[in-house]
Amino acid sequence: MSVRIRLRRMGAKKNPFYRIIVADSRKPRDGRYIESIGTYDPLKEPASIQIEEEKLFGWLKNGAQPSDPVWDLLSRLGLRQKWEMLKSGQDLSDWQPPAPKAPRQKKRTKAAAAKEETVKETAEETEEPAVEEKAEAKAEESPAEAAELKESVEAQAEPAEEEEAPKEKTKAKEAKKESKTAVQEKKAKAEAKPEEADGESDQTAPEKEDQDQQSQKEDTEKA
Repeated sequence: MSVRIRLRRMGAKKNPFYRIIVADSRKPRDGRYIESIGTYDPLKEPASIQIEEEKLFGWLKNGAQPSDPVWDLLSRLGLRQKWEMLKSGQDLSDWQPPAPKAPRQKKRTKAAAAKEETVKETAEETEEPAVEEKAEAKAEESPAEAAELKESVEAQAEPAEEEEAPKEKTKAKEAKKESKTAVQEKKAKAEAKPEEADGESDQTAPEKEDQDQQSQKEDTEKA
């Protein structure tokens, strides 16, 4: 009869739990077994592995053959190395169990990352109203604390106002420049009009003198 050391599944659906058993290799997976020598819970972080060393080494000495998953569990605990040292007759004083592995970190999915971003955005949007509500609530209890909260809110709002102030100043300067140029153009037009009028009067004066001289000549000829 060949004896195997293997795992026997005991947990519910999607909640596995295993026993490490010694059974006849000809028996079905969920059939009768000879002895249970340990347990394995993969859902814990880190996974829980418990084995009775005396029973394990006793069955190994009698020729029981562990399955590949059981060998993996034994190597995690360092029992496989210990068994090889026992077989070769080495001193076990140098043997030390391996350090436990750190728990596995869960991978971040895209959906989880998107949820975190939405949570951050909503938190940022609700921060300012929450501070104002706290200030109003504390105003009734303690005016000093309410004043401090208001000052902190105003201090946060000041940088935004300072950024808008230079833009308003530049706009005002541009408007002033435009108004100055318009005034200068109006003055230039007003100064140009009298000069044109004087030029026209200077041109008409000689014409009148010529007409007067001609009329005087005609009068003398008639006389």
